[in-house]
Amino acid sequence: MKNTNLEEKEQKKKDTNVNILSFLFQGLYKKIAIIIAILIIALCFFGGIRLGKILYGSSITEKKTQITDTLLYQQLAQENELSTVRYFYTNMGKYENSIELGSTRIPFTKKSFIISYDGIIKAGIDMDKVKIQIDGKIITISIPKAEILSHEIKEDSVQVYDEKNSIFNGLSVEDIMNFQQQEKQEMEEKAIGNGILVEAQENAKTSLQFLYNEFLEDDQYEDGYTLEFRNDS
Repeated sequence: MKNTNLEEKEQKKKDTNVNILSFLFQGLYKKIAIIIAILIIALCFFGGIRLGKILYGSSITEKKTQITDTLLYQQLAQENELSTVRYFYTNMGKYENSIELGSTRIPFTKKSFIISYDGIIKAGIDMDKVKIQIDGKIITISIPKAEILSHEIKEDSVQVYDEKNSIFNGLSVEDIMNFQQQEKQEMEEKAIGNGILVEAQENAKTSLQFLYNEFLEDDQYEDGYTLEFRNDS
């Protein structure tokens, strides 16, 4: 009798273990089935997109923005000083003036001084004069002639030496200002002779090429455009 009870207990343990294993395997099978289903759906989704691109090109993706001259002018407006060339210099000049009667200088009326100062000449292109034209997929950029944009004298560098005055022809602030303006004009001519405008013109083209090549590489805009540059005469 005891042996029979022991056998029944052993059998129940075996049945219980079998049920537990069966339950665990069923749960595992369900998880594996769910994972396989997710993978199949993902493959179908991404495979469908890939197939669509092959068959229909980019029509199923977001449409790219068409490039217009307005967009290109907007890019240009963001540049405050495009391809500016700076010419730094130190200048010294001597001023002399006498009262003249005809071609004769009247004695004891001579006034003079020597002035020195540092200056900066900036040359570049006027961006308001840049012209942009789009013909199909060709973008033509017309670059204006480079010019002197500004000429500044560092006021703290101005020094006046060897002032000579005359009671009949006194020095004035106006004499210094007028002479300084005359010297500025001469320095601009010297800078032009040293090639500042040529360098500014070349820099303008290089800067515009970089600006618009970077703009055209943006994926949100249509592809296939070609840039052409020309200098306005």
